[in-house]
Amino acid sequence: DYLGFCYEEGKGVPQNFEIAVCWYAFAAILGTARAQFNLGGCFERGQGVLQNYDGAAYWYTKAAEQGLGIAQFCLGTLYFNGSGVSQSYEKAAEWYKKAANQGHSFAKEMLDTCYAKMFDNLKRLMHESTQKMLDENHEKSYGVPQCVNNVFNQDQKEVINLNEGHHLVLAPPGCGKTRVLAERVVNAVSNGV
Repeated sequence: DYLGFCYEEGKGVPQNFEIAVCWYAFAAILGTARAQFNLGGCFERGQGVLQNYDGAAYWYTKAAEQGLGIAQFCLGTLYFNGSGVSQSYEKAAEWYKKAANQGHSFAKEMLDTCYAKMFDNLKRLMHESTQKMLDENHEKSYGVPQCVNNVFNQDQKEVINLNEGHHLVLAPPGCGKTRVLAERVVNAVSNGV
């Protein structure tokens, strides 16, 4: 790993990224976490190799799994941005938290950012699913027809079944059922029910 660093930085030898990658790869294959991290960095930046985020993710993961905090941070960043891995704020937060627990100060900031992004996503998903439910259920019957014969008298059934059979008895709040029910009552009264 140290020889790779010397060639990457030009310390005591002419700077040569390709030779640095060779030395990093040799040490990385032997399981040296720092070399795995440095090789991941070369792949991420495209130094001495073609830029390849998949390669960066592979080597950062190897180093991060050995507990190297800076590799955990960099892997979290790949997940945050979706570079070489599927974008995931959850995975990013997992790796940022590990790095933060080792004292990586910027990981703590990024962890907060991930939590904020996850919260925003949760709010958006909740809004979308609620809107979808309201849109779908506005046109549904909510299962009322099955119980109409058992619970309501004939006059009540006619009021419920007005408006082309769409039922609002169990409709969720905020879908406009009060207005629709009022229209149904007016319609029922005008039809002599």
